Amino acid sequence: MKTAMQELLKHFIDEWSSPSDYWNPSKVIDKVESMIEKEKEQIIKANRQGRCNDCPIMYSNEEAQEYYNQTYNQNK
Repeated sequence: MKTAMQELLKHFIDEWSSPSDYWNPSKVIDKVESMIEKEKEQIIKANRQGRCNDCPIMYSNEEAQEYYNQTYNQNK
């Protein structure tokens, strides 16, 4: 599985690899925002899995979401 950033890079290379390609700022922003959401989901999933490998308790989505917010939303 590709990370969100790898997928974003591939998208930019595939869509805008030629100097003559027109960069539409709103399309770029839309793509980046969608990939940020995907990255967030990947981080939350990894946090849940990583914290639970050897424990009998499954951490909730809310706990993983809280981890994400504390770690990555510090400037908001």
